[in-house]
Order: sequence, then C-alpha cells, then structure tokens
Amino acid sequence: FYLKAFLDEHKIRFPDENLSREDNPFFYEVITSAKRVSIIDKYLHNRRRRPDSIMTLNNERLFDNIDVMYKVLDVFFEDKKLYEYYKKEVLTYIFTSVFRGKYNQIEKRLKDKFYNAVQDSFKVYIEKYGIYEDIKENVDEGVLEFFKFDDIAGELIGDKS
Repeated sequence: FYLKAFLDEHKIRFPDENLSREDNPFFYEVITSAKRVSIIDKYLHNRRRRPDSIMTLNNERLFDNIDVMYKVLDVFFEDKKLYEYYKKEVLTYIFTSVFRGKYNQIEKRLKDKFYNAVQDSFKVYIEKYGIYEDIKENVDEGVLEFFKFDDIAGELIGDKS
C-alpha cells in the first residue's frame, strides 16, 4: 500500500508500456525512494493462479522481462551509491532469477530467440551501464557460462577473462 502523496512527490508511476512484470521497476523505485518501510507479517493479498495468467505464461511475453530489467537497473543507477550497495543482489536477481529462470520457463520453440535476446542485453549492460566487472564478480559463474557472457564481452572490450 502506498500513499498517493508519496507517489506524487517522487513522481513514481508504472511504466507506460504494456509489459509483463511492470511492477518490478515501480516497486524498486518506491523502495529506494522511501525514508522508511514497514512490514506487516500478515497476508493482505490473495493471488489467483490461472493457467492463462501472465504469471504462468511461457510465450513471447517473457521477452518483456529483458526490457523490465533495464528499467530496474535504471532505478538503481539513479543513485550510484544505492547501486554499489545492492549490486550483488540486483545482478543476481536479473541474471539468475529472471534471465535463467525465464529461459527455463519459455516455450521450446522460443528458447533460442530468448537466449539470443539475453546475450544482446549483455551488450547493453557493458556499453550503457559499464558493469562488466560487477557482473563478473557478482553473478554465478555457471549462469555466465550458460549465456556465454565472456564471449559477448570479449567481442566488445577484448578478452578480459
């Protein structure tokens, strides 16, 4: 639950795009803008699971996850100290939970296309965010090997491995 005045003050809104997982950048923007956060140890929300819901999809909509993760990184890069403090958690979430997790979830016919899209996102992480070393130091080596991160990085910045 959020106070509207807080959201207005910090100009926090859901992304305009119709993306799955659009609540991710919204949540991180809220949590990183708040001066304090309260946690209630009680379920106040029920999620209905349906076979055709966005939470269980395994089709092209999973590609939205790649764009959403750019938005999540943008939130953390608004305050470099915040990124530095949480980079291991943020990068682990992006690479392991989202990219590897969604690769395992997506339909077989889309796996190669998703795999290549994730590899293309590495280029953005290296060129736009300049976080080659952060990725190498903080992301599980098995995940990086799976997506051939060193090959992609080598093409852009030379062999640093």
